[in-house]
Amino acid sequence: MDIATIIGLIGGAALIVMSVLTSGGTLAGIIDIPSVFMTIGGSYMAIFITAPISKAVGIFKIMGKAFKIPDFGEKNLVTKLMDLSNKARREGILALEDGLDDLEDPFMRSGLRLVVDGTDGNVIRSIMENIPDQTMVLIDEAYASFITSDVDYIAPLVNKYSNLIISRTLSKFYGLPGLRMGFGFMGAGHQKFLKYANMYLGYSRFTEAVAIAALDGDDHYREVANQMDWGRKLYKQELG
Repeated sequence: MDIATIIGLIGGAALIVMSVLTSGGTLAGIIDIPSVFMTIGGSYMAIFITAPISKAVGIFKIMGKAFKIPDFGEKNLVTKLMDLSNKARREGILALEDGLDDLEDPFMRSGLRLVVDGTDGNVIRSIMENIPDQTMVLIDEAYASFITSDVDYIAPLVNKYSNLIISRTLSKFYGLPGLRMGFGFMGAGHQKFLKYANMYLGYSRFTEAVAIAALDGDDHYREVANQMDWGRKLYKQELG
């Protein structure tokens, strides 16, 4: 039970009542039954219009979560990560392979396996071969353009695995984080993802035109990336 929620509700209601009474008003002056039906009842009926009935009826269970303290097991997760980091420091990264199958968190298990095995050209294929076809897999290649200009591997992968999406953003390599835009590659059968656009991020025809212009100027951004790479190597060399 989250006592803070109860304190907030009672305290807020008490302050409203005190503000009314101390200003010379009465509780009857702020309670209007027709308004209650219109605001609370009308808002609840609007949920039925915009969501399935299971969601509308289930809203009361969601409201109940406000009175509970959620437990995501973060303390156990932190403890486990500390144990793994100490083991890697004492025995090396490869020592983490022992006990990977005992990890309950699938995300942690997959991530640590990639650390142990290393990442090469077959990593994506290995992942896809062990994932059901109905499970969508998104690979974020936000920084891939800094490493290589090679994109020949993408088409064979998305053609073979229709449940694979490889995405890239314009905020890193192209230096345009304000656009909130990116692009992706996907296999056949998932054209519905092409219609996705989050209008709340400020997407417009103008930002779309800027994005296309940036993609057309790939040679310029490649030159900038090469200069950054040269500076990074020089910095590392000077530090010894």
